[in-house]
Amino acid sequence: AARAPWRALAEERGLLHEETRTSGALDGTLRGLPVLVRVRYSDHHARTSVRVTLDGGLPGHVRIRAGEGGVPIGDPILDGRVIVESTTTARDGPHDAAVAWLRERLADEEHDLRGCLMDVLQGLPNALIEDGVVQASLPGRPGPELAETLDRLVDLGKALSLVHPPDTHDEAHRRATGAAHATRQSP
Repeated sequence: AARAPWRALAEERGLLHEETRTSGALDGTLRGLPVLVRVRYSDHHARTSVRVTLDGGLPGHVRIRAGEGGVPIGDPILDGRVIVESTTTARDGPHDAAVAWLRERLADEEHDLRGCLMDVLQGLPNALIEDGVVQASLPGRPGPELAETLDRLVDLGKALSLVHPPDTHDEAHRRATGAAHATRQSP
C-alpha cells in the first residue's frame, strides 16, 4: 500500500516505473525535460531523490543553492536566501561571471525565474542547481508530496531552460570564424 502513490504518479505522468524490494525509479520526460526519481528503502529508512535535466540554460560553472552569507547578487528578494557560486577555479572572476549570469536571467521577468527559485529553495532547502541539473532529495518513501516536488523542480528547470544563454565559447568561435570567412571572401 505504501508504494501505491509511486505507481499512480508514474501512470498519471506517463513515466516509466521500475521497482524492486529495495529501490524504485521513475524515468521519463515531463514538459520537455528529462526527469529521474529514485528511491532506496529498507524496513527502517528510505530516501527519495529527484533530478530534472535542463535544456540548455545554466552554464557549467554556476551552482545555485539555498543559504545565507553568500556574496550579494544585487537582488533584494534573493540576497541572503540564495548562494550563487562558481564551480571553476579560473582566475578571471568566475564568481562574478556566475552572479552576472543570474542577474541577467532575473531581468527576464516573462519566465519568473525569481519566483521559481524561491519556491524550490524555500520549500526544498537541500535543492541544488548545478551542471545542468536541478535536484533535491526527500526523506522517506515517495508519497503525495512527490508530485508537488516534481512539479516545482520541472517549473524551475523550464524557467532556467527558457532563458538559456548562448555558449560564450561557441559564440566567440562563430564570430572568429565568421570574421575570417568574410575577410577571405572580400575582393
